[in-house]
Parts: sequence; C-alpha cells; structure tokens
Amino acid sequence: MAKVVFTNKNKRLTAKGKTHVSPGQIYYRGTNLEEVVDKLSYVPFFLHCLLSKNGSPPQIHTLEHILTRNIDNLISTTELERIARISGGSYHTISALVNAVGAKYEAGEQEKRRKTLNILHKELGLDDEIDPTMASAFIILNVLPKLYAVIDKREPYHNAQTFIESFFINALGKDPGALDEKELIAWDTYLVSLCTHGLTSPSYHGFRVTANACGSFTTSLQAWLAIANADLHFGAIGGAIKDLHEVERRGITHTKHIQEILDRGLRVKGYGHRVHPRLLANYPHSTGTIEDHQSIEYSEDIQTDPRVRINFVLWNTLGYNGVYTTMVRERAKQAFTLVGCANVDTMAAGLYLDLGLSYERTLVGPFISRIPHLTEIYVRETTQMRPNKYIGLEERT
Repeated sequence: MAKVVFTNKNKRLTAKGKTHVSPGQIYYRGTNLEEVVDKLSYVPFFLHCLLSKNGSPPQIHTLEHILTRNIDNLISTTELERIARISGGSYHTISALVNAVGAKYEAGEQEKRRKTLNILHKELGLDDEIDPTMASAFIILNVLPKLYAVIDKREPYHNAQTFIESFFINALGKDPGALDEKELIAWDTYLVSLCTHGLTSPSYHGFRVTANACGSFTTSLQAWLAIANADLHFGAIGGAIKDLHEVERRGITHTKHIQEILDRGLRVKGYGHRVHPRLLANYPHSTGTIEDHQSIEYSEDIQTDPRVRINFVLWNTLGYNGVYTTMVRERAKQAFTLVGCANVDTMAAGLYLDLGLSYERTLVGPFISRIPHLTEIYVRETTQMRPNKYIGLEERT
C-alpha cells in the first residue's frame, strides 16, 4: 500500500487579518499552530490575542482570576436563575446570557456605553493595555460555566484556580478535589486548537459584518451564534454524537453505519470541510477520488484537518483513552476508505461524550474557543477598518 505523509503543496489562502489557514495547515501570526499548541493554554492564548504579544505571568494570573472570581455584583445569581428558566438547549442558553450582558452593559447611547465599560474595566481589574470593550467578553466567560451550575441546580463555585477548572467544576459538575489532569489538558488543547480557524465564511462573516456596522460586541456575538448553531456548522457535533450513540445502541461497525448513511444519500456528520479536504490528493498518480484511499496505508498523521491531528497526537501523548475518544479514532479509521478524512466535529463528539457534555450543550466548546479571536476581530473591525464596509462572502479572515 502507498504510504502518505501529509504535506501541503497548495497555494496558501492568506487573509487580510492575522490568521492564515491552508488546506491541512493552520497558522496564527505566522506560526504553525500545530507546532506550538502543546505549549499554549487557553487563557495565555486569549491574552496574546488581546495584546498582540505574550502576556506576562502577572497578567495571565490576573486574567485567570477575572474569569473565575465571584462577580455577583455584575451578574447576580438571581439573574442567572432567570436566564436558567427561559433557556433551553446550548444555543438558547448562551444566547440568553449574551443578551443579558448586552442589555445590562452595552445598552444606551455610545457615550454611556463607553463610560459603563470603562467602569467594568476598572471593576474587573483589567490591564490598561486591554481594550475596555472586552469587559463584556470577560463577564460572559466568567458567568457561563456558573450558569450551567445554576441550570443543574448546583451552587456556583467561585474558587477555581483556572478558567478550565471553573468550567469542569461548574459546567460539568466535577468534584473540585478530584479533577483529572488528563481531561483538563485535553479540553484546554481542544479549545486552543479550535480558536484560530477563522477562514470560512460561516465562522466569522456574520460577526465581522455586524461589528463593522458598529454593532456592539454582544450584538456581534448573537450574529455569530445564529450561524454557528446551524446543522452544517457546529451543529454537526450534535449530529456526530447521535451517530456514535446509534452505533453503540445497535452494536454495528462504523463501516456498516457509514455505508447505510451513504446509501440513503445523506451526508456523514463530521466529515468534509470547505478548506481541509476530506480526500488526499498530494501523492503520485492521485485521481482525487475516494477510490484512491483504498491503496493508502491509514495512519492518524494523514488526517487533513490539523485540529484532528493536534488532538489525536495529544491523546496519544497523554495516554488519554476514553470510551468515546477511542471510538471516534476507530470511526475515523473505518471511514477513511468510505468518506475520507474526519473533521474536527467528529473528534469533538468523542471528547464531549467522555467529559460528560450532553448533546444539548455542544455549542459551548466552540463558543468558548472562539471568544479570544472574536474579541481580536471586534477591536480590529471597530478601530482599524472603514465603518460599514461591504465584506464579501469570500473575503476570509
């Protein structure tokens, strides 16, 4: 069988912003993210997006504190209980919270908003280098895990040492004294691997247009949420989860399950991407069809989506072998000759299930992961770009 090591020979698609993505590769500020992801963590990466440079240890410590401390004076438990009563699935929960923060801190005239956000900037103890507009992002990230605690009728926990720990304790209901280090690292790396994609129109178009038209940060987030929730965007994670459950319930092979979906003329969730192709086409005598895969020796390092490779490599390094993460790796192997390479959604489905994230909460990971880059884009669109500029669907950043 032919042995393929994935190398990209295609012309790089270069955006006007600071994120560059090629088929099979992902860059952030000129650095291949795949080469440095094991050295990154969510909060330091967030700080890097905001400052355009590495944050100092005191700044990182401060931001971790901001994202975990008790800010009951900004969003009270009573307000969280009200949101919990009206929210439904993942999309509605996050949307209700974003709307509540926007209504409370971004409503009114522009001058009033500026004053309010400056007060929040001071209240949260933010570094002066950080744009005060980002106060809303910090409040949302601080409160979101605790909102899930309220929904699950648990007392919000405010003493976590890191944001990742706060998420595990509040949103997943984990015991603060018995957190699994492998799970923490796996979730942290997933968030970082996902947060700088930024190429395809569904990922950023609605957010950029709204921000450029002088919409508030939370209004722009609502535009992002509406698109992200679609079945063929991050809604695909939920579809991939359903597929895993069906295979498990029926006791059939992934090959049989995938073939049944194809025979019905349907799309297999978690396979295919507008940028990272599901078919390998960079080896001698390639015909660019799925039949080529019959003669290729499968290995996880030829997965074309770099986010899949990043997380598969990490799971190997950690020895992280959960029931469902093992299952998605086997599914990716069996799917290789039927539909090609997996995308990040099928990988995420296994991680979500092993961590205990339900089908109804699949949007929470992509939402948290994209906040750092969305905040960076928001500042750029509102301070560096010509207002109300038309942004074509194929202009990607």
